[in-house]
Amino acid sequence: FRTVVKERIAANTASATIPSLDVVPHGAMFRLHVVGDLSDVKYTNDWHGALADRPDIRAWWYSRSWSTNDKRLTNAVQSFSTLNNVQGFASVDETMPDLPVGFDRIAWSPNDDRFNPATTLNCPNLVTHGRISCRQCMFCFRSPVNDIVDVRWPYTH
Repeated sequence: FRTVVKERIAANTASATIPSLDVVPHGAMFRLHVVGDLSDVKYTNDWHGALADRPDIRAWWYSRSWSTNDKRLTNAVQSFSTLNNVQGFASVDETMPDLPVGFDRIAWSPNDDRFNPATTLNCPNLVTHGRISCRQCMFCFRSPVNDIVDVRWPYTH
């Protein structure tokens, strides 16, 4: 990460609280954290509880918190990824020497060649430059299809 991105993530997650899901429409779909992460155990467990209480809402997220030395956080993130209405991806890039253990889905960076092409989808929204939307594809919102379980981005984010 560049310093600016690290600073933005720190600022966005320093006082992070989850919003009330009472006002979220039935059947809504959303991504947690466009910039930020599941930063601590309480915050992760709060999201877990809120989405467990609203199984009609589907959410997806990417997290690098699987690679932290805080095993309580790693366990909370991993547990959160097991909800039926949540798809959690362990975010991986070539700078990470280890791969996540215990996560069903991985989001690969374009420069990491450890992915398996047989089980990884190149994000069609980004590959086709907007000809398909996330809502049309819905890969990240649904359970793995056949043996395709991971996603790979064609650009560095």
